[in-house]
Amino acid sequence: MTKEQAEYFRGVYDRQADRIYRISMIYLKNESDAEDALQSIFVKQIEKDKRFDDPEQEKAWYITVTKNYCKDVLKSSWSKHSSLYEMEEEPPAKEEDNDLKTDVANALNALPPVDREILYLYYYEGYKIKEIAKILNYRESTVGSKLVAARDRLKVKMEEDQNAR
Repeated sequence: MTKEQAEYFRGVYDRQADRIYRISMIYLKNESDAEDALQSIFVKQIEKDKRFDDPEQEKAWYITVTKNYCKDVLKSSWSKHSSLYEMEEEPPAKEEDNDLKTDVANALNALPPVDREILYLYYYEGYKIKEIAKILNYRESTVGSKLVAARDRLKVKMEEDQNAR
């Protein structure tokens, strides 16, 4: 790898690594699997020498590749044979469990993957409904209705969690 290639990929990594990791955590709910996804996605990108001129195209490409990678992992026989204990294991409680961010993150993780994905793209990545529809291959009306439903489910889940305390 040339110095120029190394600098380019280092820049891409700096721009995209956090996003890939967060999306992987949404799907895989496991730090080591999310780290594996991050590494695998970048290794493939380096091997293919994939480059982008447009930052938005780069961002959308990484979101789509990450989503597809995670779906493949979840379909694999390895994840299907994971024990129930591993799948339900929760991270250790932290001091800031009462913090709103933690409450939202916990409620988000309890939602179905489609809800998490749409909410993440809309609120964390700042995509518009039209852009989300293109990324996920849905109609705009479908994304709009799924977004409303996901918000409602998130609200209900957060209220349930508040009442359980």
